[in-house]
Amino acid sequence: MTQAVIYHAVPEDMQGTVLYPRNELAKIYPKLAAVYTAQYKGREEMAATHIPTLDCNWGDVLFMSPVHPQVVIDTMRAHGAPANFKLRAYEVPVDMLDLDKLTIMITVALGDDGKQFVPYDDTKLQQWQNIPQITLDYYDKMVALGEQPFTYGGIPHFLYKGTLDVSNLAIIETNT
Repeated sequence: MTQAVIYHAVPEDMQGTVLYPRNELAKIYPKLAAVYTAQYKGREEMAATHIPTLDCNWGDVLFMSPVHPQVVIDTMRAHGAPANFKLRAYEVPVDMLDLDKLTIMITVALGDDGKQFVPYDDTKLQQWQNIPQITLDYYDKMVALGEQPFTYGGIPHFLYKGTLDVSNLAIIETNT
């Protein structure tokens, strides 16, 4: 049986060998945290999102994806979305995480109110590794509007309330 993995994007400006949630990063590398906070311009309300299954906020978790980055890029392209970029990601074995600190954010409807948080369940990992219909519809909608979709829009997000030492993790890179 293959080891279950999820993926975390390799930060372009990675410092050290530990990934920190944004709020913790702000204490250690404030300038770097400011760059990541700026990514929420126009979506500031998302940064205040409460995650009930972990009793914390958006900035207190690391975001990971159960979907292989190449599948994401290929799906975007198949739906006509510009995807002329490479993604680099750490392969994170699920068994290296404290599962009590891992929850899944599932998009059931586009928009701020369309998110559900459920505890991690390894029996559903294979299901989460497929791109959901809501994402395919989102890509189609954005392409029809002539807009660039968010790469991981609608894809389940694995939220981890903790830090992650990446020093021994494999890095994968998508094809262009």
